[in-house]
This record gives sequence, C-alpha cells and structure tokens, in this order.
Amino acid sequence: MAISAVRQDVAAILTCARDSVASVTVDAATYDFAANELVRYPRGDGLHVLRIEPENGARAADRATVPSPVAAPPVQITATVRLLADQAGVATVLQIDNGTDTDRLRLFVSGGDLVAGVTVDGASIAMVVGAVSVGVDHEIAVQYLADGRVLASLDGGAAREFDLIDMPAGLNTLRIGATAAGVDVAGGFEFGPIAVSPDPVAFADAVAGLVFVEEFTPASLFANGEKGAWYDPSDMATLFKDTGAAAPITDVEQIAARIDDKSGNVQSATQATLSARPTLSARLNLKTNSDLTGSVNGVLGSGGSLPTGWSQFTPVGEVVGSGVEAGLGYFDLRLTGSGDKTFLNLLVSSSINADFPAVVSVSSYIVESTGITSASLKLDGSFGGGIQADTVLTDVKKRFSRIKEASGFGQYRWVVSVVAPASWSMTIRLLAVQQEIGTSVSRYQRATTLTDYDAVGFPQYLASDADSMTATMPDLGADATLAYATDAGTALLTGQTIGAGGVEVLRGARTYGFVVVDRALTESEAIDLTAYLDAKRRAE
Repeated sequence: MAISAVRQDVAAILTCARDSVASVTVDAATYDFAANELVRYPRGDGLHVLRIEPENGARAADRATVPSPVAAPPVQITATVRLLADQAGVATVLQIDNGTDTDRLRLFVSGGDLVAGVTVDGASIAMVVGAVSVGVDHEIAVQYLADGRVLASLDGGAAREFDLIDMPAGLNTLRIGATAAGVDVAGGFEFGPIAVSPDPVAFADAVAGLVFVEEFTPASLFANGEKGAWYDPSDMATLFKDTGAAAPITDVEQIAARIDDKSGNVQSATQATLSARPTLSARLNLKTNSDLTGSVNGVLGSGGSLPTGWSQFTPVGEVVGSGVEAGLGYFDLRLTGSGDKTFLNLLVSSSINADFPAVVSVSSYIVESTGITSASLKLDGSFGGGIQADTVLTDVKKRFSRIKEASGFGQYRWVVSVVAPASWSMTIRLLAVQQEIGTSVSRYQRATTLTDYDAVGFPQYLASDADSMTATMPDLGADATLAYATDAGTALLTGQTIGAGGVEVLRGARTYGFVVVDRALTESEAIDLTAYLDAKRRAE
C-alpha cells in the first residue's frame, strides 16, 4: 500500500505495551493521560498507540522514550517535516536508537538532500531519498522490511530502495532533531505528525490523521466502461505458454504466447509464431557468477586463481580466502608493497556488451591491514571510458559503482591505490558484483548463469529480441491515451488516434507494463499512472 501523512497537531506517535505507560517524556516536558495530553488507542494485539497532543512548533532537541523496543522489522516511520533554514552540514531530522549512535535508524538532511541511514555496531549505510527545500512541508515515509530491504518515499514519490546491513537491536528511543550525542540542527525543523510502528496496517487503523492510501492501479481507468486494455507482466497468472491459455507460465525464463488483459475488456495479446514470442524475465544483473566462485587460494601466477570470469593483465596479489557473507559469495585478495602504490588492473571483468548506459557495481571493504595510511578503490571504464574519482576504502562495507555511458565493446577494471610510509599489507574482500542497464544502482541480484538468478522481489518484464505481441482492439477514437514502461523510461502518450485493429504491446527490449484507454486522463490520473508504471520498472 502507498503511504502518505497528513499534517496535524501531533508531535509524536509511539507504540507501547498495553497499560504499561502512564506518561511520556519529551525533552523536559512530561505528557500524561490525566491532562488529556496523551491519547491511548488500543490496537487489539497487546499494544497501544500513544499520541502526544502539544501544538506544533520548532522541536529541535525533543526526545521521547519508545516504551516498547522496536525489536525487528517490519518497522515504519512517517513524518511531516519543514526545514526552517539551510543546513551548513548534516542535520538530523529524527533518529531511533538504543541509547547510543552505534545502533540506530536515522533520517537526516545533508547537502539539501533527505538521507535514510542505518547503523549497526558502528557500521553505517545510507541512501539519498530526495531533495528538500526550506519552508516547504515534506512528507516522509520509510519502511524497514523483514526481507532486509529499506523503502523510502518523499512527498508521495516512488519508493527508493536499498538493502540493510542488518537491523539494529534494542531500539528504544526516538530523538527529534538530535542524535544521542546531542542536537545537530542549524535553524531547526518544524514537525507535523511523527509516527513509529512495527505494524503498518494495524497502525493505520488505530491512529486518526495518518492516512494509508489504497495503491492506484490502472483498473480505475476503466471503471466507467472505457475501452482499452491493461497488461501487467508482473502478474504471472495472466501469462500463458500457448495462445489458447491452456498452459500457464509458472516461472521466469519461460516463453510467453499470451498475456491477458486486466482492464475487464478481455483484450488478450498473443503471438502465434514461436520464434517471435517474448520471454518472461526478472533478470536485472547481467553478470554471471556474481557470487565470485571458482577462485583458488594462492599467489596469482603461481597456483592461485581469481573467480571464474575475472583476470589480471599482470598477476598481482594472493587469493587468501573465499566463502559466503550474509548470503553473498566473496573472495579475499591480499596485497603487499612498500610506500605508495597503485594497482591499475587489479581485476578485469568480462566484456561489457549490453545496452547502454550501464552501471557496474561491487561491494568491498578491508578485512585486515598493517602499515597503511589510506586506501581507495575506483572503477576504470577502459578503452577510453576514463577513471572515476577515488573512493575511500575502509573496514566498513560499501558499494562502489561506475556508469558507462557509451555503447560498444569495453571492459571495466578495479583500481586500488594505497598510501603508506613504508612496508604494508592489506586484504580486501569483494562481493556482490552487478552490471545493469540504466544510470542508477539497484538492489543486488545474485546471478549464476543467464537463466539462474534470484527472481523474488525483482521486477518482471517481457523480454523481446525483435519479438511481437499484439492485441486486437476496437476503435478507440482520436483522443486515446497510451502508456508503457520500458528500460528507456515511462512513456505517456496523449491524444492518440487508435483505430480498430492490432496494437503492439511490446515497446522495447523490456516491457514492464502497458495501458491503453479510449479517453484523455485527468491530471491526477496521469500522475498516478506514470508513478504506477515507474514502480513496475523499479527505476529508483
């Protein structure tokens, strides 16, 4: 379900064990039931929702205790926030922690962007959610899900996504405009409602003013008997291996002969010719052996070898280990030297030969080191692609990425630089290699072969190599609307003349969704349909 927050006179909304709390402290002020400052809503699952009722204001150092610790995902945070002044550095909007800054969920503003962060045992990862402006009410919704993903939306926009390191434990304190170390805002924020809940659905039923909006679907465009069709490759129940719908598609990488219409108009799209049929796919990562298997411990060039699909122009280093970390395959490479040193071709991938632009990414960190002052890792596009700026390599796992804009043959190479005064050694771990079409880094997808990959949670699409799938439409008139999502983006075409006959559903190498309707859309319908199709692409 999509989420939005409505501004109201609420400073904080918290969950607690039933009947276990008589008051809540925010900074130096105590709010209680006797003074009607604290309202309790029963949830029916052993918990209450507490709503604090002071009037809105600049609440820059407020802190409230969450009486019942947030033990595990899913956790949801929603807030309405107004930035009162430009922030010179990093400014915390709100934070949920265990009493320290080493384990926390944090929303903060940095460089004009709202950022969602997670810290576990001092190791942090973060993701930019979107740009924020001074004097504007911004609606924030963040969900920490049980499958390890974090979804964050700003002002009702499409949710951005990243993967957790892990869920921090023992979270019991909500801080508004502050970290555990103290206030770190310049100019402050003004808040509408702030809500924290381990159960979004029950929480929506319990708290007035926090509205959970039913997710838009294109079905609403046909509610008044409009002609047209809606095709959704993510709904496997609408896909078949034959044109007669006798053989349902049961998994990705199966060939589709038919996709059924979900508009209610029964306008199925089909392809009778086997060689012209698309394939249902959820493949994002174009690399094979992304788990980096096949390495052999030992000095490279003298018995040791890199994972399958990787090479070096000149053997450098020693493979000292491999295995699985948090479900991700990895290998460890030990480097040694004396003084400053740069390894220009530490790892060379197989060729890039895909649609462009494309993004290459890898996760890496230092496992152990002695004698180094600093180290950095970067990706070289090779063959005229140029080298990106250095990115600091530390003992905290982070993701490194590079966009290759130009088409044509090429490779990408990992470059490591070390600054050290004398002799040194360092072991780096590499894992989660990914190559994908587009300009932004997506959630990592394990891919062993072209057809063996993790499909759960990844967008499904009809993959076409000059294939075709058509639907026979009635006359849709001269003011029809046609919309579809491909790797190139989401297109919404208005004022279309579509006569009776065949309409092509496949609109690119990957078609994530297709809608055609015999009328113009309202402004809100156009916005909702575009957002719906963007979400099918998982473009963010």
